[in-house]
Amino acid sequence: MTVTDAPTRRQGPRTPPRPGRLPELDVVRVVASLAVVLWHFTFSGWAQQDPPTTVRYVGFSQVIRYGFVAPQLFFFVSGFVIMGVARNTSAREFFRARALRVIPLFWVTCTITWLVSRHHPQLGPLSPTTYGLNMTFLVGIVGGHFVDAVYWTLTVEIAFYGLIWLAILSGAIDHLRRAIPIWLAVGLMIELAGRNQGGLAEHLAFLMRWNGCFAAGISCWFLRRDRRDTLMWGLFAVSSLLSARAVWIVASDFRSQLQPGIALHGWIGALLMLGGFGLILWLALTRPDGGTLSPSSARRWGILGGLTYPVYLLHENVGLVLIHRFDWVNRWLLLGGVIGCIVAVSWMLMRYVERPVIAWLKQHLPT
Repeated sequence: MTVTDAPTRRQGPRTPPRPGRLPELDVVRVVASLAVVLWHFTFSGWAQQDPPTTVRYVGFSQVIRYGFVAPQLFFFVSGFVIMGVARNTSAREFFRARALRVIPLFWVTCTITWLVSRHHPQLGPLSPTTYGLNMTFLVGIVGGHFVDAVYWTLTVEIAFYGLIWLAILSGAIDHLRRAIPIWLAVGLMIELAGRNQGGLAEHLAFLMRWNGCFAAGISCWFLRRDRRDTLMWGLFAVSSLLSARAVWIVASDFRSQLQPGIALHGWIGALLMLGGFGLILWLALTRPDGGTLSPSSARRWGILGGLTYPVYLLHENVGLVLIHRFDWVNRWLLLGGVIGCIVAVSWMLMRYVERPVIAWLKQHLPT
């Protein structure tokens, strides 16, 4: 043993290096966002019993009709990413960062959506009271209508952020690995007890339905750090099954709203979602020090990934109103034009509204 070897032994085992960022997650975000947009524009927009538009994409919808599973991928990615952030921040910093990311852009897009769609026969009427309630993020709790139906996912995300914030505040974040099974079990009991009960109980049950998606993402994060973690392998399997159950319920609920003769099979959606979970897990385990994308590609996908939030918030009502208004245009040109318009407006909002506002708030809000 040399002199330089001695201190190494006294220091004990080294802490494993922190896994690098996974830029492929931005690719997942973009693909999932596109699937949601196409699902609303080419399937749910005309296939419902009370459709917002009569522009039909019957053949294409045979493929895209299962795009409804994309939000579950967003929840999975959120669990994966937020877990890494939460382990290296304070409760105050976490709350501040999430609020800056969520609130300013939501207020802008909610205002635009309300102005555009408030008088549409299938999307409105949306009163100023409904608009104001949506701006407080309380519409799901106190009752009322979302200005845009896609806001349900934002409510679920905020509930998850709240749980993580409480875990950081209480110090439980360091013990989250063992607490997740309890969280899942309690959430499942709340869901089963509150389903179809109405009011706050049913809203809480709805929020708890998606715990499996977030838990699967969190377990994926732990497995990326240590793939020998048998507890996390078991948690990933159970969480994925709970997520598949949630997809099955979504398909069943939405199927009752479709026109006669239009099929939507829950088992196909569940298999697609599980495939997406498996793909992200594979990327996480095979790219421990970062992704395979080049730095320039990673930057470009990062920009597109950043656009997914405003595109998601803005696309459904605004896009369906545009499609309904210009239904005399060739449907494929109309589809491409509307998507291009939504992406362009989203980029302008991100570049000229979100970034300057967040920069100003960071300078003036207390840290």
